[in-house]
Amino acid sequence: ERETHRVEAASGSYLFFRREVLDAVGGFDERFFLYAEDLDWCLRVRKKGFSIYYYPVTSVVHQRAASSARRPLARLWHMHYTAFLYIVKNQRQEYPIYVRSVLYLSLACRLALSVMILPFQLAWKALFKAKEKKQNADIKD
Repeated sequence: ERETHRVEAASGSYLFFRREVLDAVGGFDERFFLYAEDLDWCLRVRKKGFSIYYYPVTSVVHQRAASSARRPLARLWHMHYTAFLYIVKNQRQEYPIYVRSVLYLSLACRLALSVMILPFQLAWKALFKAKEKKQNADIKD
């Protein structure tokens, strides 16, 4: 964690790269929205013979789900759809159809379960926020 080292992929929220990499690889695949576009791009970078490095001297704070927190169903959909798309686009030669079928079914089941659980998660989060707001009000008094 404290040393520069080669990695398979880096977060798209904080990437630096040379112009020659962009010229050779191209930009993000626009079919990916919110998720996995960085994984897909980094895979294409490696396939073109470039390396990706983690550089610990710099840092950035990435607010998780800040772009999608207000639309939780859309977030869930995009998260699972882009995983499906990544497998379709990049894993065809690596995995036989029966393995990919299990992965697709698993993604569909996970999406369905996530949608069923979502109302309870939202209710819990609202309850926690209300409790925190009350505690903050009590501190001010």
